[in-house]
Amino acid sequence: GVLVTWDLRRLLLLHAVQVAPTRPLNGSSVVDMRVREDSGDIAVATANQLQLWSLNGSLLAISLTPMPATTTMTFSPAPDWMAEQLPFLATGHADGTIRWWHLREPSISVGRNLPYSYSIPPVGGTVQPAWEIAELVAGRLAVPGNELVLALRVDAEVCWCGTASGRVFKWLAPLQS
Repeated sequence: GVLVTWDLRRLLLLHAVQVAPTRPLNGSSVVDMRVREDSGDIAVATANQLQLWSLNGSLLAISLTPMPATTTMTFSPAPDWMAEQLPFLATGHADGTIRWWHLREPSISVGRNLPYSYSIPPVGGTVQPAWEIAELVAGRLAVPGNELVLALRVDAEVCWCGTASGRVFKWLAPLQS
């Protein structure tokens, strides 16, 4: 999967981000993508990994832990400066779970075969992303009947979830530290 960013005022290609460089098949294409309005950060979900990119095409963070196939995601209203303490991202999965994610320092070295970016302007950055996207296991929610989660919406206090059968569920969002 490839994520492309454009400068719409000048109709200029800025970045082509190779989201899954090692496994272009096998469920590694882009499943969902969200842009955080206040910072321009871009969250990308493949079937088995979450990635956080800057608007400038730098890889900021990736998830390293295995997870079920991701079907949808949304940013939570937590402020950027609290992303280590509060969940900044919620994801829905094929197994009927909703998972909450926060940023932390990487627990291990990521190694080779990282996602990368082709850019028109030079992009500074390191081979190793500065952050790891880690699950807040205590906040995990399970949809009754383990239905496929197709849509998520998180407000300051409430998480809304839509399933493949058309049912809608509501929970209190775990946005307290």
